[in-house]
Amino acid sequence: MKPTHIALLTLLTLTLCACSSSENDEEQGVFLSKSLLVATAKSLTFDDGKAETTFVVNGRNIGSWTIKNHGSWVAVSPREGAGSDTVTVSVTQNTTGFERTDTLTLYGGGLTQTITVAQRGPADELTVVPSTISFYAEGGQQNLYIGCKQGWTIERLPQWCRASQQTGKGSTTIKLTATTNDTDTARTGVLVVKGSSEKKEIPITQAVGEPPVVNNFSITGARSFTFSIKATPATTEYGICFSQTTAEPTTADSTHAVAATVADKTVSGRATEMAKATTYYVRAYAKNAVGTAYSPNVVKLATESETTGDDEGATPGTDDNIPPTAARHL
Repeated sequence: MKPTHIALLTLLTLTLCACSSSENDEEQGVFLSKSLLVATAKSLTFDDGKAETTFVVNGRNIGSWTIKNHGSWVAVSPREGAGSDTVTVSVTQNTTGFERTDTLTLYGGGLTQTITVAQRGPADELTVVPSTISFYAEGGQQNLYIGCKQGWTIERLPQWCRASQQTGKGSTTIKLTATTNDTDTARTGVLVVKGSSEKKEIPITQAVGEPPVVNNFSITGARSFTFSIKATPATTEYGICFSQTTAEPTTADSTHAVAATVADKTVSGRATEMAKATTYYVRAYAKNAVGTAYSPNVVKLATESETTGDDEGATPGTDDNIPPTAARHL
């Protein structure tokens, strides 16, 4: 290559390099002249205990910057600065039982940046009292205390029970109601309560129902009777049954019936269905959801005549009474 050509090529290269350097300097100048406000964190998350962490604020061509927030449980230091600086954020222990959040807002040179601060709540303990529940055969209500700050739900309950409330938050006392156990076996079931982080199972039992117990039966010739009843579950009906021919009458024979709910009581009445001047075999009975029971004694009764008005009736222990027999459940 001729020396002249080499000189021209060298001059062209130097010229291009000078132009490129000038353009880069110009672009760099434009970049450095732009306003900038940047935080190195977009969000901060803490566990429930007391803690702190840091992030960096970078500000350029904005003068000073300021950080503001609302939550008193969040401390920021420093809250004001210029240029680049490290900011410390600290939180107090979370005793609310719930997750909580706050927002840090960074202001400077007309620019803003936000940083979300979140703190988890403590592990939410589920409390259920009592730990077991028992019902009598006749059913009824029991109180149940449930505590769980973040909320609870009853997931399962025996079909023979119902709850006054299925869900809740915080501390609540609800009522559990059991229906009458009219079966011949005890009932068992499980109540399941779900909290925010755990479940608890509460065993529920119900005693077996039994037919009533009928005692102390007596009746007069004037057809006035009295006897005692104990029944779990309570009775649906009680009365006397009587027959002129059957020595041990049942409710399939003639009856004087009273529809009434009785659990533990001495009852009385007058059997106007019985004819006067007639001899009957008579005994008391009571019914509940489980069955029918009879008095252990049967009275052979001569009702009073229509003309004499005498009280010719018999009471247990006289010659007119059939000796007591074992109570029968039908």
